Amino acid sequence: MKSRAQPGSINKDGVDYKYALDVSNIVAITDQKGIIQHVNENFCRISKYTKDELIGQDHRIINSGYHSKEFIRNLWVTIAKGNIWKGEIKNKAKDGTFYWVDTTIVPFLDEHGKPFKYLAIRSDITERKRGIEELKASEEKYRDIYENTMVPMVTTDMRLLKTIRVNEVCSQLFGYKSPTDFLNNYDPSAHFINLEERKKNLETLAEKGEIRNRVIEMKKLDGTHFWADMYIKLNADKSLAQSLIIDISKQIRSREILEAKVKERTLELTESIRREKELGEMKSRFVYMASHEFRTPLSIILLNASLIGMANEPEAEEERLKAVDNIFSSVKNLSGILDDFLLHEMLTKGIIQPESIVFNLPGFLKKVGEEMAAMANEKNQQVKYYHHGREIIEQSQKILKNIILNLLSNAIKYSPREKEIQVISSVADDMVSITVKDNGIGISQEDQQKLFTEFFRAGNAENIKGTGLGLSIVKKYVELLEGSISVISKPGEGTAFTIEFSQNKSIV
Repeated sequence: MKSRAQPGSINKDGVDYKYALDVSNIVAITDQKGIIQHVNENFCRISKYTKDELIGQDHRIINSGYHSKEFIRNLWVTIAKGNIWKGEIKNKAKDGTFYWVDTTIVPFLDEHGKPFKYLAIRSDITERKRGIEELKASEEKYRDIYENTMVPMVTTDMRLLKTIRVNEVCSQLFGYKSPTDFLNNYDPSAHFINLEERKKNLETLAEKGEIRNRVIEMKKLDGTHFWADMYIKLNADKSLAQSLIIDISKQIRSREILEAKVKERTLELTESIRREKELGEMKSRFVYMASHEFRTPLSIILLNASLIGMANEPEAEEERLKAVDNIFSSVKNLSGILDDFLLHEMLTKGIIQPESIVFNLPGFLKKVGEEMAAMANEKNQQVKYYHHGREIIEQSQKILKNIILNLLSNAIKYSPREKEIQVISSVADDMVSITVKDNGIGISQEDQQKLFTEFFRAGNAENIKGTGLGLSIVKKYVELLEGSISVISKPGEGTAFTIEFSQNKSIV
C-alpha cells in the first residue's frame, strides 16, 4: 500500500483529517532523512519534550536503546522503499521513563515514487506492555509451579488471540511432543470441535473477566475427542488470559454410558408399548373385520338353508338349487377370508419360501388372468396384456401367481363396469417389471401411506368386501422375491401397482 499524497494538496477535508489524527493519536512528520518537521501535542505530552526541542532532531532523541540495529534497519529499509511499516516501539521520554507505542509509518511519495516525507501515527500501549511485563515477572516467580503442576495450563495473548505459553502436561494432553512443539504448531481450528462456541466463550471472557466450569468438546492431534472442563481468567488489563484445562472424558464417558443404557431401555419400553398398542389395534381391526366379513356369508348360509327347508314342494326345485348356489358362494367367500389369514400368518413366520423355475412370462400372465375371467366377465370388463423384451425368466411361479391374482382381483373389484384393465410386463437387462393398471376409484395420497398395513382399508373402499390383508400379503410375497412394489394412483382416475425384481442375467 502506498500513499499518493502530493505536496500542497491539503484542502478542507485534509484539515479535518489532520485534526482527527491530532486529537486521537501521537503524530510526527519527518523528512526523507528522518529529521522531525512536525509533532502534535500528544507527542510532546508522552515524550515530555517541547516542540522546539523536538523539531529539527531525528528520532534518536527518544531512542530507548531497547531495539536491535537489525530492527531499526528493517524499519528504514521498509519505508525507504515506499512501503508502510507497522510495529511496536519502546521509546525513552525526556525524564528517563520508558513508554511503548503501537506505530504505523506512512511514506509520502513524489511524482517519481520516491519518499519525500514520512507520517508516523502512534498510539500509547504502555499500560498493556506493562501488564505483559508484570505478568512475565509474576510468571518467573511462579515458573516452577507452572511447569511442574499436573494441571494443564495455557497463557493466551488476548490482543493477538495467540498462545504464548503452555506447560508440559497441556502439550501432552493435546498430543504435542513438547511445549515448544505446541506453541509452533497450535491451531485452534484443529482442536476446537465448535469454533462458534469458542467465539462465544471469548466474548463472555471479555465481558466478565473469567469463565468457570465451562465443559467443551475438544480434539487431540490424532483426532481423538475428549471433554475438557475449563477455567479461564483475565489479568488486570485484560491483555492476557490464563486457562486451566482438565480432561474429564472418563467422567463424561461413564455418564454417557449410563445415559445410553437409560435411553436404550427407554426405547425398548417405548417400542414394547408401541407394539402392544399396535397389536391391540390390529386385534380390534381383526375383530371388527371378522365380525363384519363373516356375518354376511353366514347370514346368507343361514337364510338359504332356511329357504331349502321351507321349499319342499317339487315345483320349488329351482329355488332350492339357487339357495344351494348361494350357500356354496358364501362358503367359498369364507374360505377365501380364512385363506388370507392363514397366508398372512405363514408369511409372517417365514414358512413360505420361493421355489424358482424357468418359464415364459407373458404366457404365464395370460394363464393367470384366465382364472379371473369369470369375475371380470360379471362386470363386462376386459383384461389386456402387453409385454416388452425377453420372455423367459426364472422365478417362483407360485408366489408370482398369488401376487398377480391378488392385484387383478383388486383391479376388477375396485373398477366400474365395462372398464379396461391392463397387465404390462417387461424384461430389461436383469430386471423384471410387472404393472397391473385399472381405471377404478383410485386411492388418496394419505391412504397410500398406509396401503400395505395389515387390516387397512382405504376410505373410499369401506363398502366393498375385503379383509384388508390382501396388499400386506402381496408386499410380503414381493419381499420374498427380494423385489419392490410401488403404487401410482389418484382418486377417480385409477391405480397402477408395479412390482420389480432382479433376474439372473444368464436366463435373461
